[in-house]
Amino acid sequence: FTRGSALSQPADPASALAHLAEIDAVLVHSPRAAALLAEVLTAHPAPRIRLLALSEAVATPLRSVKSSQIVVAPFPNEASRLNLL
Repeated sequence: FTRGSALSQPADPASALAHLAEIDAVLVHSPRAAALLAEVLTAHPAPRIRLLALSEAVATPLRSVKSSQIVVAPFPNEASRLNLL
């Protein structure tokens, strides 16, 4: 979510990176998406972003991102993860 509102369509990478500091939280659904996000956040640190993972398997690739808070949903379902917001 960016300042309380969800992005409704994919942004181009340059635009997304320009607004990285405005992002409060990222909902992460899969280990593959987590690995890609970890690469981006390693190259472009954003220490205040909360990374909300669906499961521990999803959180594992994010553990390499030292500057972000990683939170794992207590149950591997969307409702549990959304409650983390």
